[in-house]
Amino acid sequence: MFNPLLEGIFFTDQLTGFTIVFGAVVFGMILPLIYTASAVILFRPENADSSLRQRLRDHFSKRRAFEWGWRIAAASLSWTIIYFVFGNLVAPWVMPYYSDPNSGFNLVYPSLVELLALQTVRGSIYVGSLIPLAISINVDFRRAFITISSLLFIGGGLAIFLIVETFPLVLRLFHSIDLLADSIFFGYAFSYLLVRE
Repeated sequence: MFNPLLEGIFFTDQLTGFTIVFGAVVFGMILPLIYTASAVILFRPENADSSLRQRLRDHFSKRRAFEWGWRIAAASLSWTIIYFVFGNLVAPWVMPYYSDPNSGFNLVYPSLVELLALQTVRGSIYVGSLIPLAISINVDFRRAFITISSLLFIGGGLAIFLIVETFPLVLRLFHSIDLLADSIFFGYAFSYLLVRE
């Protein structure tokens, strides 16, 4: 939920002022806690006695530091590439809502530099937060891919578009398709680079 908040700051003129941003950050922390608890309950690790620190140590001991470094960087960068590919595919249907100041949705489109910076940071946040989750649920590549893709889609966007009923159906539909594709491809790239042995 924190990542969509970042997008809300850049893609709308609604999230201004300390109180609104602070409230959104607090609200944005509640759903990830629920999602994380659900994932841990659904995918209890076989060896529940080992600590996350020990699992992280075991997982990262399987490759050299340089190999982990390029894999983490590639996974983070893959988000930016995937975001731009699928965002451009749905752009013909969603851009009219961003380019028309009279639409009443208060949507804005940031510059390319701002967008690149935002998505690079967003990819790094995803990778940094998903590594401990992927290692703690201790599942194979296929289950990690499905779990991570599902969490990204449901928590990273679908919930928002179900809540924001004021957006027109076409905008919610195409953004949801975009988010589903982003989640599937990024979940695959993340799992392939950082979970698969």
